[in-house]
Amino acid sequence: MVKKRTTKTSTSRRRTTKKPTRSTDLTIGRRRFRSNHEQVSKKLPRRIAIIATICLLMIVGGATVVKLLIDDTPIEKTEMNKVNQAKRIETAPKSSVELKREKTEQNLNTIDNILNDSSFSTDSIVKLKVPIYQQVYKQSCEAAALRMALAYRGIKTTDLEILELLKYNDQPAKMISGVWQWDDPHKTYVGSKNGDQTKMTGYGVFGEPIAAVSEQLGRPAVVQNDVTPKWLAQQIYAGNPVILWGISIKIGDAHWRTFDGLEIIVPMRTHTRLVIGVKGDPSQPTGFYLNDPAGTEIYWTIAQLTANVSQGIGQGVAIY
Repeated sequence: MVKKRTTKTSTSRRRTTKKPTRSTDLTIGRRRFRSNHEQVSKKLPRRIAIIATICLLMIVGGATVVKLLIDDTPIEKTEMNKVNQAKRIETAPKSSVELKREKTEQNLNTIDNILNDSSFSTDSIVKLKVPIYQQVYKQSCEAAALRMALAYRGIKTTDLEILELLKYNDQPAKMISGVWQWDDPHKTYVGSKNGDQTKMTGYGVFGEPIAAVSEQLGRPAVVQNDVTPKWLAQQIYAGNPVILWGISIKIGDAHWRTFDGLEIIVPMRTHTRLVIGVKGDPSQPTGFYLNDPAGTEIYWTIAQLTANVSQGIGQGVAIY
């Protein structure tokens, strides 16, 4: 009988990991604590030194340096922010008056080019639809003319409101050491609104203050000295009414000095009207239509207009 030989198959051994005991955990924790404690101990003197430095700087007024110490913004970035802020200040948004002025100048250039390329007859007429207002006070023709021009632009106001914006003070001229002294009509309204130019109790105002008030009320304005018919025609064709200084009946000149010593020589019986239309070629107009604050519309030939303006101060203000 043959015995079967049996072979025992070896079983694979499994690797076992001993579970950490409580004593092992405590040992590892102590080692980690010592390591962290050593790191903190090394950094602590540096942190104390920084805090002490900050406190000292704050005491002696080094707030700016402290900000640099604790601010994590790089210096280059801070400087760039300053540059950007300066650019934003330089490019501040323009006011509505400035934008309207720029737009009007662009329109004027465009219209001027069109006019140069166009032909007009001596019978061509352009009239703006400007209402006629009669001046409320004896010496408020300038205010009434501006009032009409602003109404054409859709702005309603009154003679009195305009006079108040002109710093109207109702003071007559004063005789001091044999010399009349009064205000400057190029800077403010002079005298009483119901005064008399010949008696030095009321005079009026010139172009610069009128233009400033127009802009205060929302419309750009341009002062023009030595007004010419061609300039007037260009403004009318561009749709801009023009306040024009002339005379009613010239009877002489008025003389006085301002309170800061400037000598003023101006025509008596000066009068202001509003140019609202033109007849003829814009480069060679033959006449103009004007709204007179006396309450009427008038037509002047070139000869009539230039004769009247030459006896006045020769000034005009275009209301854009």
